[in-house]
Amino acid sequence: MDFILKVVMKLVEEVMSEITKQVNVVQTQALDPITGFVKQVVGGAWTGPDADKFVNDLNGEISKAAQGIMGSVSGFSGGINNALQRIAQADQQATQEVGDLLNTFGGIFG
Repeated sequence: MDFILKVVMKLVEEVMSEITKQVNVVQTQALDPITGFVKQVVGGAWTGPDADKFVNDLNGEISKAAQGIMGSVSGFSGGINNALQRIAQADQQATQEVGDLLNTFGGIFG
């Protein structure tokens, strides 16, 4: 694989690693605390219709939004990974074809 392509792929892999870390941040700083609040309320820390509304809101809109963000980022990461694999395959195929062509010319002119 070409040196520049290797460098670019390494940089993209580092970016992908950072994206994964950010997804984990959403999980630990947004979803985990929400889940903790819901468990406390469901466990009896707060009762009544307002408590039920609070739990429904957290389980509904906020959790869905955070999960949507995580899903979008994960989808983006998957797309980039697929692109990297295709680039590597194309590079390998091109290298093979150039090698075959050189062998053919070597057979003709060698």
